[in-house]
Amino acid sequence: MASGKRKHVLLIAFLVGATAFGIYWIVKPPPDPDRWVENGKRGRFTPLMVAARKGDLDEIQYQLELGASIDKEGMAGRTPLEIAIWYGQYPAAQLLLESGADPNHRRDLTHVDDGPLRMTIERIGGSSGANYQLFLALLDAGADPMFEDGELLYLAADLNQADFLDALLAAMKTETAREQAEYLYRGRHGFKDGLDPTVLEIIERYR
Repeated sequence: MASGKRKHVLLIAFLVGATAFGIYWIVKPPPDPDRWVENGKRGRFTPLMVAARKGDLDEIQYQLELGASIDKEGMAGRTPLEIAIWYGQYPAAQLLLESGADPNHRRDLTHVDDGPLRMTIERIGGSSGANYQLFLALLDAGADPMFEDGELLYLAADLNQADFLDALLAAMKTETAREQAEYLYRGRHGFKDGLDPTVLEIIERYR
């Protein structure tokens, strides 16, 4: 009889323990979405950054729903938006931008590829390229065309990226655009042979 009671108590204890274990897994909070899951030669990455690097739109959306920090800095100080641009994952970058990513993020100024706008200009593709469409989306989202105090204009001119240059000047106030075009003209005066005629035409149009 005592043996039967003992088995009964053990069974109850087992059922209670199993129930508690099951409840734990049901209500267990998800892992921290901002945890580092990679930390190697390419830098540190959160799950959102990994998804941005891979261009995994579903995973990006999932991580954002979990509360991942959209502007957290990881790889070389880059945000998920910049990581997506760096790896050419433009649909992922567009999704992050639409979800509230900062289009004016500024890393350490010693970096020469600082900011989403600069990164899209440097990935030469012309007006038909996906990087140009993202560039326009960045401007529409509030990216500052005077980011880096006008250096983006010089970059676009030097790379003969006429469409990017035109978009930057068009996004400025009329007087600012005129002043910047004048600076460009003076700065490039005497070096016209190295510039695309279309670039010169744009500069002269805004002067």
